[in-house]
Amino acid sequence: MFNKLQNLVYRLLRKSEQYTHTDMIYLAKGGFWLTLGQFIASGASFLLAIAFANLLPKEAYGNYRYILSLLGILSIFTLSGINTAVIQAVARGLEGSFWPSFASKLKWSILAALGSIGIAIYYYINDNLLLTTSFVMIAILLPLLRSSALYISVLNGRKDFRLSTIYSSYVRILATASMIAVLFFTDNIFVLLAAFFVPETILNFIFTWVYIKKHPLNKEKDNQTVAYGINLSAMDVIKAIAGQVDKILIYHYLGAAQLAVWAFTTAPVSQIKSVLMNVKSLALPKLSQTEDKDIQTHFLNKLKKVELVVLLIIVFYALLAPFLYKIFFPQYLESIKYSQVYVLTLLFFPRTFLSTVMVAKKKIKELYNIRIISPILKIIIIFFALKYFSLWGIVIGMIISEASLFFLYQLNYKKAFRSDENRP
Repeated sequence: MFNKLQNLVYRLLRKSEQYTHTDMIYLAKGGFWLTLGQFIASGASFLLAIAFANLLPKEAYGNYRYILSLLGILSIFTLSGINTAVIQAVARGLEGSFWPSFASKLKWSILAALGSIGIAIYYYINDNLLLTTSFVMIAILLPLLRSSALYISVLNGRKDFRLSTIYSSYVRILATASMIAVLFFTDNIFVLLAAFFVPETILNFIFTWVYIKKHPLNKEKDNQTVAYGINLSAMDVIKAIAGQVDKILIYHYLGAAQLAVWAFTTAPVSQIKSVLMNVKSLALPKLSQTEDKDIQTHFLNKLKKVELVVLLIIVFYALLAPFLYKIFFPQYLESIKYSQVYVLTLLFFPRTFLSTVMVAKKKIKELYNIRIISPILKIIIIFFALKYFSLWGIVIGMIISEASLFFLYQLNYKKAFRSDENRP
């Protein structure tokens, strides 16, 4: 089914009704390595989920997910948008943009460290030693972790999905193995976080040094890359908060155990989204090189076929979910009914390809419209849905917020790529 998605993506990207030989080679090589990388990442995540479900109490896992949620918000200051901007620049041969981007990412990450120290002080005052020590460690590691992974953007911009997959897989396998090994001996969240993040950070720095030494970057650079990356990051500030608001609200209003239930509700669907995100990774470098008029001609019509494939995935998952949970996550059987409905959020996922196009073509105004309005709506919807309808409210609220995003994508895509004769 993933191969069908790859074929459809190329029918979105091509300039004529026939594949070129170069396109077919790119699809075959890039698609294979991205599929392999996703298979390894999903396998590692699946094994880690089984370990969590069977070795860690619900309360402890809820605390772990809460820490990761706050870490996700702190990551706003690590300028995640620079990763995308570097891919876009490198795809155009401007590889010298990497080093200014790396320096900016590291510099801005200091704000994330200060924010983490602030959270640690808050929980120290409130006598919560677990969260205090966890956020002190995050303050030390987060800037290094996020900056060290930027080399992956160079690999993706160069369309070297083979090395990207190899390096990323080494990091994921070692970090996952480290955490699973620790789970057999302790349920201390501080130790678990260290077991995952320390190996990942060290390996990322090693691979950055090894790769750039063997494959030097050219001197050409786009002086707008950092500014564009900051713009993309600024657009995602509210989105990052909205992406974690469900977990933070559940933790505070329903408790750590219910957050654990919610985490296992969304985890399988999140893995499916990760597969689809790899297809977007394949698309971004090519879209950066495609003319606007070619995008205008066929993109929306072809996207409808991607949506049909996703619909089949939804039906397949809804039927399979009860068996998966009973075999692998027996402590979280109550998550089944929520997950079978939550998977409907995938209905709207293909339209995020419209955002990929707008990123590739630097449609900043339209991207701001989407990434500010949509997360604000999501935060409002999720807050009231949880307040009045508990976990079921969160499920329905997530579907409604994804539907609203669908319409925003449609509207802003049409504005961004309307033909010149229709422009005022």
